[in-house]
Amino acid sequence: MRDHDTVARLGGDEFAIVQTGIAEKTDAAALASRIIDRFREPFTVAGTPFVLGLSVGIALAPGDGVTSDDLLQKADMALYRSKSGGRGTFHFFEA
Repeated sequence: MRDHDTVARLGGDEFAIVQTGIAEKTDAAALASRIIDRFREPFTVAGTPFVLGLSVGIALAPGDGVTSDDLLQKADMALYRSKSGGRGTFHFFEA
C-alpha cells in the first residue's frame, strides 16, 4: 500500500482499497497479487497458526463507473467471479 491509498472495512470480512493515481490496470493487479501472496502465509495468534483464504474483485474508474456505489457494485461482481474460481485469485470487472 502507498501512503495515499485508503483501506476501509465494509463489514464482516469485506474490505475495500481505493488506489488513486495509478497509471495502468497492471498497477491494480500488482497490488492484488501482493495482498494475496501475503495472506498465503500463516498468521500466528496466541501461538496458534491460522491460514486465511482471500479473493479479490477489482473495478476501475472511470471505465467501470464514476460513483463509489457503481464501483463497489462492480468490484463485488468481480469478487464473486474470483470466489467461484477458488480462493487466492483476483478478477477485474467484465461487463
